[in-house]
Amino acid sequence: RGQVVQGFALALPEGVHRHERRIDCRVSLAGCEEVIGELRAGSGDDQVFQARLMNISAGGVAAIALNVSAQRLQIGDQFLLQFRLPGIKRSFCFRTSLCHVRSCQGGNVVMGLKYLPEADPGEMRHAIRQISQFVARELDKNSRGRHGR
Repeated sequence: RGQVVQGFALALPEGVHRHERRIDCRVSLAGCEEVIGELRAGSGDDQVFQARLMNISAGGVAAIALNVSAQRLQIGDQFLLQFRLPGIKRSFCFRTSLCHVRSCQGGNVVMGLKYLPEADPGEMRHAIRQISQFVARELDKNSRGRHGR
């Protein structure tokens, strides 16, 4: 099955398992034109700021918030997130919940935001379908680039 080398038996693995914490596949936006989202706090304090989206999935986004203090943000904070994706004419607008936050260099903050259910489930399904199609296209593009096709 394998060769013995100085007391170690080498063998091929029986299988390779990929584990993700997320249900939905996400794609990096690094190869796209810059995607800037506007976040508006849901707490009524009229806090509005911009964030550069880093990756996206049908379940949420990761973004770098510009000029925001991490101390002002708490897990569970809700924001209205509005953004556009390259190649899609419509603008997306989701209620989101902050599920990850950490400070990074330059005073910016990395945020993980998950989409929250909307009052109009049909409209949300339509928006999520468009994002899923975008993710699939980007994954296909990335895959072709890696394999030289």
